[in-house]
Amino acid sequence: MRAHFAAEGAEEVEWTNLVDEHGLLIEDRAQVVLLAHFMERGIQAVLIAVHRKLGDYLLIDTVILYLRGKVCHSTIRIANREFTVFAEVANNGMGLGWHAPQ
Repeated sequence: MRAHFAAEGAEEVEWTNLVDEHGLLIEDRAQVVLLAHFMERGIQAVLIAVHRKLGDYLLIDTVILYLRGKVCHSTIRIANREFTVFAEVANNGMGLGWHAPQ
């Protein structure tokens, strides 16, 4: 997934803190920052890579639940199958979402 993960388009987006002082995911903020671009384009399912041995293909409605116990442990990458819409959560809990230029 890393090879397909385009940084083009990400330079225009600011990173947002997605965790509280205890390192727990702020779910409503994560929903807006990470998933808005997918939902705007009608994407129903996404690929998630937590690390090289852990990932999944999930419905968009289950992504936040999946991320709950995984933030702040590794860099998490999220993309659609076509690799045109992306989101990333760094291991420090900062996240961003973007789409490739059309």
